[in-house]
Amino acid sequence: MSTNLSVPVWEILDQIDSALNADTPFDEQIQSVNHILIEALNVDAIWCKSYPPLPPAACGVVKTPLSMAPHAEICLSDQGCNGAATGSTLLDKAVAGQRPLFISAPEDGHFDADLGDTLFKTFGAMPTAIIPLVASQTTWGALVTGQTESGQLSAEQRSLLLLLSKHLATTLHQRHLLNVARRHTDTFATLTQIAQTITSSLDIDDVIQRTMAGINTVLDVEAGSLLLVDEHSGELYFKITLRGENKQITSFRLRPGEGIAGWVVTHNQPTIVNAPASDPRFSSKIDRAIGFTTRMLLCAPLIVQGKPIGALEVLNKRSGPFNQTDQNLLVSMAASLGIALKNAMLYDTAQARAHKNEVINQVTTAINAGHGLSDTARLIFNQLGRLLDFQHVSLSIIGSGKTISQWLFDETGAHAANDPASIELAGSKLARLIDAGGSYVETEAPATAIFADDEILRAHRVNSRLTILLDTGGQPFGALTLGHRRPNAFGPADVTLLEQFAPHLAIVIEKAMLLDNMAQHTGELHTLNRLSEMLVSSIDLPGIVETTVNMLPKILPSDVQGVAIAGEDGIHLGLALPQDFAQTEQVRQTILATLAEVSQDYNPASASAKIVAGNPPVSPDWTPGSALSLPVLTHYGAEGVIYAAANRAESFDGNFLRVFSLLVSQISAAVENARLFQQVEQERARLASILASSTDAVLVVNRSGRIVLDNPAAWTIMGVSESQRGRRLTEVTRLERLINLFNIAIRDGETTGEIPLDDGRTFFANLSPVAAGAVGVIGWVATMQDVSHFKALEQLKDEFVSTVSHDLRSPLSGILIATRLIEQVGDVTAEQRELLDLVDRRVRNMGDLIDNLLDVGRIEAGMDMGLEPCDISEIATEVALTLAPQATDKGLALNTDFDHSLPAVMANPYRLQQVAHNLLGNAIKYTPSGGTITGRTFLHSNEVRFQVTDSGSGIPASDQPHIFEKFYRVKGEHVTGIKGTGLGLAIVKGIVEKLGGRIWVESVFGEGSTFTVAFPYQ
Repeated sequence: MSTNLSVPVWEILDQIDSALNADTPFDEQIQSVNHILIEALNVDAIWCKSYPPLPPAACGVVKTPLSMAPHAEICLSDQGCNGAATGSTLLDKAVAGQRPLFISAPEDGHFDADLGDTLFKTFGAMPTAIIPLVASQTTWGALVTGQTESGQLSAEQRSLLLLLSKHLATTLHQRHLLNVARRHTDTFATLTQIAQTITSSLDIDDVIQRTMAGINTVLDVEAGSLLLVDEHSGELYFKITLRGENKQITSFRLRPGEGIAGWVVTHNQPTIVNAPASDPRFSSKIDRAIGFTTRMLLCAPLIVQGKPIGALEVLNKRSGPFNQTDQNLLVSMAASLGIALKNAMLYDTAQARAHKNEVINQVTTAINAGHGLSDTARLIFNQLGRLLDFQHVSLSIIGSGKTISQWLFDETGAHAANDPASIELAGSKLARLIDAGGSYVETEAPATAIFADDEILRAHRVNSRLTILLDTGGQPFGALTLGHRRPNAFGPADVTLLEQFAPHLAIVIEKAMLLDNMAQHTGELHTLNRLSEMLVSSIDLPGIVETTVNMLPKILPSDVQGVAIAGEDGIHLGLALPQDFAQTEQVRQTILATLAEVSQDYNPASASAKIVAGNPPVSPDWTPGSALSLPVLTHYGAEGVIYAAANRAESFDGNFLRVFSLLVSQISAAVENARLFQQVEQERARLASILASSTDAVLVVNRSGRIVLDNPAAWTIMGVSESQRGRRLTEVTRLERLINLFNIAIRDGETTGEIPLDDGRTFFANLSPVAAGAVGVIGWVATMQDVSHFKALEQLKDEFVSTVSHDLRSPLSGILIATRLIEQVGDVTAEQRELLDLVDRRVRNMGDLIDNLLDVGRIEAGMDMGLEPCDISEIATEVALTLAPQATDKGLALNTDFDHSLPAVMANPYRLQQVAHNLLGNAIKYTPSGGTITGRTFLHSNEVRFQVTDSGSGIPASDQPHIFEKFYRVKGEHVTGIKGTGLGLAIVKGIVEKLGGRIWVESVFGEGSTFTVAFPYQ
C-alpha cells in the first residue's frame, strides 16, 4: 500500500499548521488534523491522543466499509479523556519508551485504555503503527494508524508517518509555548496594573478593590476576599469580598485562629487547600450562610512591618487545582497590598515633614551647586544662614602628613587661615573630637585657647560653638564649626539639624576639594605638556637647560630650583633664584656636589651657568630647610640632576613628588634624544667615507622631511652633483615616485618600490623607519639598488613565456578539435571516453594557464588599461554576488561592508573586476568550511581601499615576500589538494601597480590573511 501524495508534503505540513492554529476548540483542531493525516497516509483509521500539559483530548477517524458511501468517515471524540497513561496498553508502552511501534500482526489486548480500541474494533480496523509525538524530550501525544485488512505499513508510509508525526509534535510543542507565553503576558499586564494602582493612589479602599479584582483575574478564580484583624478583639472581619466582578459586603467574623484564614494569620504563612472538605482547619459556616461552595482555596497572610494584620483568600480556581506558582503570586500581591496600607499610614507623617524637608532640599540643592572650595564655602555660609543663627564658619581638614589645614568661610568664599604644617593632628581638639565621635557643643569660650586648632575661634571672639565631624565612607577627614559671639547660642535642635546636613556637607566639601585638586593637577599637566613640547624641539644640552630653568618655577613651587646636565663639553647649569638672592654660590655648589655624587665622570670646574632671577624674594638669612634632588637618568647612566629647595623644614607631599618625577622623566628623555642626535652627527661623518664608495644609494630623511644623509649614488638618483644635507627632499628632486615612497613610509612605517630614471635604469628602494629607544621614530632611511639588469632579464623571461604561450595555443586547440572528431569517425568505448575526457580537462587546464600567462603579458604591456572613473564598491558588490554561491556551497560566511559613498578612482573596470574576483576567489579557495570571509571598501589617508579578510590557514612568514611572484605557490599540508597556477596574485599585483595603486598582505599562519588594495583619488 502506498501513500497518497497527490498533494506535496510541504502543503500537508502547512495544512496541519493551519488546523492547529484555527480559532476552534482543541479537540476540533485534533479532529481536523486526523482528516488530513488519514488522506495523506492512505490508511483506514487514525486515533490521536494528547497528554498534559496540553489540554486532554482523544479523537479518531475511521473510513466506513459501506460500498454505497466509499468516501464516508466516522469521527469520534473522547470527551472524558484524562490524558493519563496506565502503563498496561500498547499505547502506554510506546509513549513510555518514546519510540515508534510498528505492528506487523494483530495482537491481543487493548492498544488504548479509552475509546480508541473500541472505535477500531467496531469497524474492523487493527492498529498498524503507534507513534509517540515527542518534542524537546517531552511526549505531547500519540498517533495510532489502523487498517481494515491485515498487513503492515509500507516503507513509504512509515517514512511519511514519521515525518508528519515529528512535525505535529513540534507544532503542538510550539502551540503550548505560545499559549504559556500569552498567559504569562496577560498575567504580567494585570500585575503591572495592580502595581500601578498600589503605587499611584493613597485611597486605600480603591486600592483594595482594584487589587482584589486584579488578583481574581490573574488567578482565574470565582471569588476572593480580604480579611483584616480587629485590633481590639483579634477577630478577622471581611474588608471586601468579590464574586466575579460583584462586590459583596458581609458582616461575618472569624474568631482568632478560626478557619483557614485564621490559621494563616496565626501561623503567619500561606497555605493551599485543594480539598477543604477533608481539612480540619476549614470552617463551612460562611458557605452555608451565603449558599456558596468552596471547592478549593488559597490563602496568604497580609503583613505590615513584619506583623500579620489580615489575610488574602481566593476560592475555586476555574482551570484546575491551586499550585505553588499561584501561591507565590498571591504572596507577592499580599506584600504589595501591605506596602499600600503602610504607605497610607505614613502619608500623614510625610505631609507633616514635607515643608521642612522642602526648605532643607532647597538648601541642599543650592549648596550642591558649588564647584571649587571657595565657591562651595560661599554657598554654605549663605544657605545655612537660612536655618541657623551664626557669625562664624570655619573648616578643619586633616592633611596627608597628619597636620590640620583650616579655612574661614564667609559670603565671599574660603580663605586659608593657617600654615598647613603649623598644627599637628596629635593633641588637637579635632583629634579629641574624632576619638569621642559625634558633635561638640561649647556654650562659652575658654579663657585661653587650650588647643592649637581653637586659636582661630579665639581670634574671631567666638564665645559659643557647634562642631560636627565630616566623614565619607566611615572615615573622618575634618570638621565644620559654626560660631557665635553670644554665649549659649546653640541648642539641641541646632545640633540635630546640623547633623542632618553633615553627610551631605561632607560629600560636597570633599567634592569641592577634589575639584580644586583636579584643577591644580590639570594646570600642572598642562605646564608639563608645554615643557614636553618645548623639549622635543631642543636637540642640544644648552637649549634643554635653558628651557627647563625657565619652566621650573611654574612646575615646582619652592624658593629655589636648579638643573645641571653634563655633556662632553662640560656641565651646563641653570638656576631659578629669588630676586636679590645672596646664596647663589651656595646653591650652585650644592647642585654640582649632588651631580658629582651620582656621577664621578664630570669635572665641576667646567660648569657654565644660566641664572634666572624671578622667584619671590626671601629673607637675607635664607637657608634650605628642606631640599629635594632627583637624578636625570638615561641609558648611559646619570647625566644630570634636578634640584628644589625651600627655607621651611617640611617634607614635600605626594603630589609634589609625582610632578617632580614626571618632570625628571621628560628631561631625561630630552637629554637622551639630544645624545642620539649628537651620535647621529658623529656617526654620519664616520659613515660618509663608507657610503661614498657604495654602489647602493642611501638616503636618510628626518621627521621634518630634511635630508640627513645621502651618498654619491643617491645624488645620481636625485639628479644632483653634491650632497643635499639639510635641505628638504621635495626641494632637491622631481622624482615623484621617490617622494611618494617616503610619504607612504611616514604613514605606514615600511614600504618598497621601484624608481625608474629617465636614462632607462631602474632602482629598487627599501624604506624603513629609524627609531631611537623611547623617543620613537626620528627619521626614515631608503636603500636603493640598481636592478636594471634584473629587469632586463625579467623582460626577456616574460617575452619568452609570452612567445611560448602563443606557440602552444595552436597545438592545444588542435588537440581539443581532435578529441571531438574521434567520436565522429567511429564508436568510442567507455574506457576511451574516460581517456578523452581526461585529455580534454588537461588541455583546458593548460589553456587556462596560457590565458593567464598571456594576460600577465598584456597587463605588463599596459594593454586593456583604458582608464575611466570607477566605483570600486559597485564592482566589488557585483563580484561578491557572483561568488556567493561558491561560498555557500563550501559552508562559508561571506560578509560585505562596501561603502557606496566613496569617491571614484581612475581605473579600468574590467581589470578592477579581475582584482576583486581573484582576491575573493582565493579567500574562498583557501578558507576551510565553517570559516568567515569579509570584503570591505573604505577611505584611508587619501586612498580608496578594497580589503579582503579571511579566517583561513594563513600564510607562513617565509612565504609572504614571494606570494606575488609568478608561478610561486605556498607549500605545506594546509594547502594540500588546493589547485592553482601561481599566477592569480601576480596578475592582481600587475593590475594594481599599472593602475597606480598598491597591494600588500598581512597574515598570521594558522589564523587567516588580509589582502589590501589601495588606489589614490583626486
